[in-house]
Amino acid sequence: MATRAQQQKNLNKRYQRKYYSYLQSEPFNAIYDYAAQEVVNSKASSVVDIGCWIGMFCEALNRNNYNGQYLGLDLCSSAISEAKDKLENQKNSFAVYNWYDPPMPGKYDAMYMGGVFYYIKDKVGFLNRFVDAHNPHTVVIQDIQATDLRDIDNSYNVISTKEFFIDYKVYNDKQRQHRQIKTISLLEKKS
Repeated sequence: MATRAQQQKNLNKRYQRKYYSYLQSEPFNAIYDYAAQEVVNSKASSVVDIGCWIGMFCEALNRNNYNGQYLGLDLCSSAISEAKDKLENQKNSFAVYNWYDPPMPGKYDAMYMGGVFYYIKDKVGFLNRFVDAHNPHTVVIQDIQATDLRDIDNSYNVISTKEFFIDYKVYNDKQRQHRQIKTISLLEKKS
């Protein structure tokens, strides 16, 4: 596994090359807006965004009249710097964070994880760690459809799954055009 400094360097290079620019495209707003509406509908007064990049989900929350507290976390210091410059205020904050470190302290009503599970082997263990630390009542996961989330389906109360297709070319990687969003309720245990 790469060291934290190597990961940071690699992500900052991707930021400079605009590797993830498609995530900031107009077609992708439908995905963020759907996920934001799931958080708004859950009546969450606070949300933590694991893997926030430059704050696209924060922008969607703002577009969808979310009035609660927001914390965006990402390993890429360049992306966090841009997010802070653009969006940080009394209700929105951002921090550089490596998801392999212990979870940041604090309880949050909702948790959003966009594009994170693609990189995680033990998906349920990873999610459990953050659920135990933050005690959310709602979790919204957004990832490419090629990411196998069946273990999460089997372990958590997934109340909805929505699929999206974004018609644009992304580095000739068609799997990135197919997205899935899962909403998990932690108010009730999985039966």
